[in-house]
Amino acid sequence: MEEKPPIAQIESLAVGGRRLRVEFLQLGDRVGHRVVAVNVGGSEAVLLRSQELVGGEESPESPALQSVHVQPLADREGHLAALVGMSGANHWSLIVEPDAEAKAPRLIFDAACRIKRAGLARMVSRYARTAEAVRVERFRFELLPLSDQSVAPRMEESDAEIAIVREITPGDVAPTTVRWRYAIELL
Repeated sequence: MEEKPPIAQIESLAVGGRRLRVEFLQLGDRVGHRVVAVNVGGSEAVLLRSQELVGGEESPESPALQSVHVQPLADREGHLAALVGMSGANHWSLIVEPDAEAKAPRLIFDAACRIKRAGLARMVSRYARTAEAVRVERFRFELLPLSDQSVAPRMEESDAEIAIVREITPGDVAPTTVRWRYAIELL
């Protein structure tokens, strides 16, 4: 099946002629994304693809992002992407923006879920590694702290997948907003 072109995209700041780009894709009623390394000569390689539920599938733990808006950053170079959506009683959001302080191409992801009733055990952002990722420069994920959250996310990795997991604790009493942040960086 031929992949449709992106509906929107943003890029990291260029460092040494390299960039990291996030391309947002319409996948049924959801918006997914792929992370692309752009090298000095302009060659590109898809590193990761978000794993989204499509076609009426529901999972209370996975983000259900349904629209994307890209806008210029007011205080520095670059753009940010704001995504929102809902599934059942949960409202989801994701902000993706370049890291202005980075020494390498780097993007920051800030995810949140507004939980309206009890019953969830965890929230998960999942990425599939692509075959192209093996042939390009290395990348890494970094979990970022949040001062307003009592529980930090954790990462689960396999050869095929990377998952950022934010456990729901007894302290996360609904209604509440649960957040998790992470960065993806080219090495």
